Amino acid sequence: MRVLGVDYGTKKTGLAIGDDESRVAMPFGVVYGLDEIAGVVEREGVDKVVVGMPVSDVDTAQADVVRAFIEDLKVVVKVDIDTVDERYTTKAAQQLQEEQGSGVAEDALAAMILLQAYFDTD
Repeated sequence: MRVLGVDYGTKKTGLAIGDDESRVAMPFGVVYGLDEIAGVVEREGVDKVVVGMPVSDVDTAQADVVRAFIEDLKVVVKVDIDTVDERYTTKAAQQLQEEQGSGVAEDALAAMILLQAYFDTD
């Protein structure tokens, strides 16, 4: 099963892709809207989307924004959507860029980290 990791942002959204057999996430790129995500889901044969959810002891405005995004996403993609804790993914992506000198977009790296976390805990 192909799985798309999504690090949602109001300006741009990072994507990563992997499959449940290899359980390895790879950065895919950055998109700017729901239609682009729907296109990736169709072109890449994605069976599930995993969206990073901000998790904390109290409900946050950002969590509400991500929930609204997920509801909008459900309209344009007809695959299962799950969530995973996205705490520290941006910081980890920044550190990875610094250490590796990666030319991959930070948002795509954050999506890769959250998708890998999903594979590792699923």
